Amino acid sequence: MAATPETLLKLQAEAVNVSNTAVAKAIEGVQKLAEFNMATAKAAVEESTSRIQALLTAKDPKALSELLSRFAQPETEKATAYAKGVYEITSQTSADLSALFEKQIADSQSQVFAAIDAFAKNAPAGSEGVVSLLKSMATSASAAYEQAGSASKKFFETAQSNLAGMTKTVPAATKATRR
Repeated sequence: MAATPETLLKLQAEAVNVSNTAVAKAIEGVQKLAEFNMATAKAAVEESTSRIQALLTAKDPKALSELLSRFAQPETEKATAYAKGVYEITSQTSADLSALFEKQIADSQSQVFAAIDAFAKNAPAGSEGVVSLLKSMATSASAAYEQAGSASKKFFETAQSNLAGMTKTVPAATKATRR
């Protein structure tokens, strides 16, 4: 793969397409998060309105006290559900962007190795050491990227597992303390 103007233009066009796709995915994630927040806020306002109406229609102090007691209970299930919803949206957006960037990096690595091979074929005699060094550097960079990607995936898997555990134990613990 020689560095011709056509090749460089093609690489530039691919980079612009990847950038546009990444921006579109990020905007989509922000839009989903905004819609989720609006739905949550709307539900909270509707629930507050309903609670206020119930309090205003209480006929005696005992009914008012019961309503206040019921409304004052912790709402950890709702908070947990909200956190889970935010996490799902952000993790999906992150996964989409990661897949996009992983593909771009794999393509770039392939192009680098092709360029090194093309250089090696056209290199003057005695430049084997430079070619070997370039291949070694490219291989090391690929290995470092793969290791960082693996560590990042393990981190997100652990975080997801912890959140799943939390969404099971927090509501159960809340129910147990209400008794």
